[in-house]
Amino acid sequence: MKTLIYSFITIILLLLVSCSLSTDPNNIQSSVQAISDSGQILIINFSDNDIYFAAFESNMAAVVNWSPLCNEENKIRSNSSRRINFSKIECYPGSTLKAGDRVIIYYWQKSDGTNTEVHSKVVIL
Repeated sequence: MKTLIYSFITIILLLLVSCSLSTDPNNIQSSVQAISDSGQILIINFSDNDIYFAAFESNMAAVVNWSPLCNEENKIRSNSSRRINFSKIECYPGSTLKAGDRVIIYYWQKSDGTNTEVHSKVVIL
């Protein structure tokens, strides 16, 4: 029953987000949404293109050395979504995610490698 309630709340939130925000499939910034839901981050790709992502706890994001990679493990297909368990999000050494923490979701489209435009969303747990 609890799972059903969480699923219902998630669906309502997604409908509100998708109806209240402009989701131009050609504009990656307005076509990607991210929310916290039942111990997971839900990333929704409303665009007509595949996107790729990286997720870090905000303190870790300040010190981690990363670059935008494009592979199946971090791919979200066009007009679909992906859930990431909190346990899979990289945190500052010795810490774990808790209520009130910020997770930064970086996302981008595949490019020829010369200019990859990276965008971000912040999700507060």
